[in-house]
Amino acid sequence: MKVARTAGLAAATAVVLALAGCGGGAKSGGKDLAGGAATGKQAGSGQKAKSVDSPKPLAVDPCALVTQAEAEQAVGGPVKHLASTVRGSTVCNYFGDGISGNLSVDTGPLFCKLLYLALKNNIFGGVQQRIDDIGDGGMLVKGGGNVQIAVAGGCFTIDGRSGSGDLPDATMLSLARTAAQRAK
Repeated sequence: MKVARTAGLAAATAVVLALAGCGGGAKSGGKDLAGGAATGKQAGSGQKAKSVDSPKPLAVDPCALVTQAEAEQAVGGPVKHLASTVRGSTVCNYFGDGISGNLSVDTGPLFCKLLYLALKNNIFGGVQQRIDDIGDGGMLVKGGGNVQIAVAGGCFTIDGRSGSGDLPDATMLSLARTAAQRAK
């Protein structure tokens, strides 16, 4: 389920980047089609992200970016912690009892290169919403329980859902803001 969701997000990002490379980008007049940044800051209004050709895995334990207590508060119930390594990327997983939900934090470079490219070229559209005021910039998948943040030459992804569906955007942005401060 998580792998299929991650693959779907990667495919969506690749399509947007391919369209942008062909001149059919998902932006109009410097604004993303989703209507501006979720944080109240205008999308594309001050690109902070440094161009990074080869993003690196963050040198921080992903479980230190979002604590178990924060994960429990976000998903609305108790969670168990399990760290794993997937494709060279360390992932911190918090699993609920099936009712409360789950949350994962990934610090590997899988999406980083695409994220830095999207930030550099302001390539966002549909449910992808640019974030300029967390870390070095990032992307919120609106309504999708997913946020990706560039910081310190790398990035992290937080993906979460509760028993009633994807975590709210405000929760994802709050977790991202805290994690970005810890990642510096």
